[in-house]
Amino acid sequence: MALSGQQRKDLLEALIDAFPNTASDLKKKFHATCALRGLKMSQVVAELIEQWLRANDSSASAKLKR
Repeated sequence: MALSGQQRKDLLEALIDAFPNTASDLKKKFHATCALRGLKMSQVVAELIEQWLRANDSSASAKLKR
C-alpha cells in the first residue's frame, strides 16, 4: 500500500500529535540523522510504514486463511 505525499505528511503529524513528549526528542534525533544522511524525513517514515504494513499484512493474511 503506497501512501501519497499528503497522506505521509498527515500520518507523521498524527503520530507526533499522539506522542508529544516523546515525539519532540525523537523528532529532533530523527531530523538530525536524516539531515546528516541527506534523506527526507517523510520518505523514511513512508518506507518504514510500508515495510511494517507488508510485514503485518502477510501475517494477518496467513491467519485469515486458516
